[in-house]
Amino acid sequence: MNKKPENKKFPIIFFTIRLIFSCGIITIFFVNFGPTYVQTVLPLIKKQIQWIHPDYDIYEMAYKEKGLSQEISVHLTIYRGFTDEFGKTGSLRNVNYAIHASTLYSHPIILFSLILSWPGLSLKKRIISLGCGFVLLFLAIIIDHPFHLISQAEQGLIVETLFGKIREFWVFMLTNGGRQFISVLLFLLAISYHYFKLPAPLQKQVNRNAPCPCGSGKKYKQCCGKN
Repeated sequence: MNKKPENKKFPIIFFTIRLIFSCGIITIFFVNFGPTYVQTVLPLIKKQIQWIHPDYDIYEMAYKEKGLSQEISVHLTIYRGFTDEFGKTGSLRNVNYAIHASTLYSHPIILFSLILSWPGLSLKKRIISLGCGFVLLFLAIIIDHPFHLISQAEQGLIVETLFGKIREFWVFMLTNGGRQFISVLLFLLAISYHYFKLPAPLQKQVNRNAPCPCGSGKKYKQCCGKN
C-alpha cells in the first residue's frame, strides 16, 4: 500500500529564531549606517514633495543629530492661502519641524529581515529576492515618507481639498499599522516569483491511428503510443 506524502509543516520556531537574529543584525546596521541611508533618500523625498506641492519652498531638509537623538529637520514656506484651526487666515506660512530619522528605517528593517529569515529559499533565490526588495523599497519610500512630511507641514491647517483629505486618511493609515503592512506586502511580492509560476501548456492528445508526432512515419499506436 502506497503511503500518502506527508505535508511539510512550516518551521515556525526556526523561522522565529532566524527572524529575531536577522532583525537584530539589520537594526545594528541602521544604528551605525542609518544616517547615510537617510541622507541618500532625502533628495528623492524632497523632489517628490516639491512635485506634489509646487507651492512649497523648501529651504532645508537635512539629517541632524541632537545628543542621542537623530532627526530630520525641515524648514519651508508654504506660498498658499490658508485658514488654520483657530480661524486665522494668511497668504503664506513659515513652517519649522523635525521628525525622528528612525521613521525611515522601518521599511528596510522589516522587509530585509523577512527575506533573510524566510525558510525554503536557496542562496540564489534569496539573493534575487533581496535585489527585488531594494527595488520595492523605492516604492515604499515614495508612497510613504513624502506624505508623512507633508502632513506634518500642514498640521494645524483646515483641510479643504479632496486630495488633502485623502492624504490625511493615508497618513492616518500609515501611522496605525499601515507602514508595517506595506513592508510585509512588499516582502511577499519580493519572494512571490518563487511560488507562483505559469502552468505548463497542455499537450494535445494524439489519435492512436494518426501519424506518430516523432516523425517515424508509423501510426502513433505502433510507435510511441505502444502500451
